[in-house]
Amino acid sequence: MEKLFENWNRYLNEDKGPSRDEQLQAFLEDEPRVMDNWTQAIELDDDNSRYLDEVLYSLENWFLPEQHAPEKAETVEQTRILIDRKMEEYKDKAVRDEITPEESMKQLFTDIIYIQGLLRKHGSEGGVDAY
Repeated sequence: MEKLFENWNRYLNEDKGPSRDEQLQAFLEDEPRVMDNWTQAIELDDDNSRYLDEVLYSLENWFLPEQHAPEKAETVEQTRILIDRKMEEYKDKAVRDEITPEESMKQLFTDIIYIQGLLRKHGSEGGVDAY
């Protein structure tokens, strides 16, 4: 029983990595114009704006590996499409539901992290790591 408690305490005290908020803060610090671009994209409500393109570029730079194995190219491309689709979804939601740009960015970032975690866990074809 004592061993069980030791293992449980070790599991609870292990470093789980940065939280979503810490990751979002790091992203915003690395990409200082992203919130201005996101705000402009929401205010203009234009699906073809350069502001959306800039946000997409920032998110791709943050989430996608610069270099990947050729066999993972399809997964990277699917993730790129997913990020674009999620951006449109959260931009439209922010306009429709009058959510602040900060809150919609937090929701968008959370969704991408969650899906990226699923890809890493299951891989594109049931493997261990998608990228």
